[in-house]
Amino acid sequence: MLAGSQGEPGMTQKKRTQQARRVPAPAVAPMDWSLIPVADGSDDSLVLQFVQRVRREPALLFTTAYLLLSMLGLWCSYWFYRGFRLPVLDYLQASDFLVAGVRDPVYALVLLVGVAIVLLVSWPETLRLRNPARVRGLCARHRGWRLLFTPSALTSWQSTGLRPLTAMVAAVGLTMVAGSALYVSSRAQAIRQDDAGNPVLVQFSGQASTALRPARLLGTSSAFVFLWWPDQQRAEAVPIATIARLQAPSLRSETPVAPAGPARPVQVAPGKAASVPAARHPGAALPVPAQGVPADGPVKDEVGQPQP
Repeated sequence: MLAGSQGEPGMTQKKRTQQARRVPAPAVAPMDWSLIPVADGSDDSLVLQFVQRVRREPALLFTTAYLLLSMLGLWCSYWFYRGFRLPVLDYLQASDFLVAGVRDPVYALVLLVGVAIVLLVSWPETLRLRNPARVRGLCARHRGWRLLFTPSALTSWQSTGLRPLTAMVAAVGLTMVAGSALYVSSRAQAIRQDDAGNPVLVQFSGQASTALRPARLLGTSSAFVFLWWPDQQRAEAVPIATIARLQAPSLRSETPVAPAGPARPVQVAPGKAASVPAARHPGAALPVPAQGVPADGPVKDEVGQPQP
């Protein structure tokens, strides 16, 4: 009885071990590689508050878009014409700012590049928040993962004191501001130094149609045309009322002229001087020979006498 009582606990422990081996391991969730930031815990961020406000008042979205585009047009116009020493803000009206913000499609490209850069920079923090268990396992395996997922000032928005969504939107805005200013400044430099831009021929009011001056078209507003004169190396704001015509250069290429072949020798009858035919205008009609007479004159024999 004693032996049986002592062996029973051993059997029980063996059965427990076998049962533990039969229990399947908990399934590990797959890695979520999404770039979209986590919004949990950011309900009080300024971005989500604005989104909730727009849902209640959709008209606020159009007002905000108009304001942002106007600010972008004002900013880009200032930095572009600053390279030509032209105080463009004195020549623009309020409606011109919106047009300047949507005139160049490169601004949309700069915005997309800014969004992509911010998402890539914040990707490690997004992965850490979406997959905490998997990230801890990766960090325990290799040092490279620890360097990637360790919070730092470059990959984490905690040092800014803002919510992640708010900090990301602010970073996109700063990227847009810096990128657009750099783009328009490089455009102005290319026009000044490399003769880039849009070449036009300008005819002022009261001048002949042939009095065309070459220039570079910088831009327009509701009342002025901004031109760059390459020969004088200066910019000018010209009122629209003083311009009669702006003509783009011709895209037609000149047809190459085939080289003329060698001239044929003219046979002259003995005792007579060679006659040089008069130059004929390209548009003049060919001479019509008389009835019964060939175009090159009457036929002559070997002596030079005309044949009947």
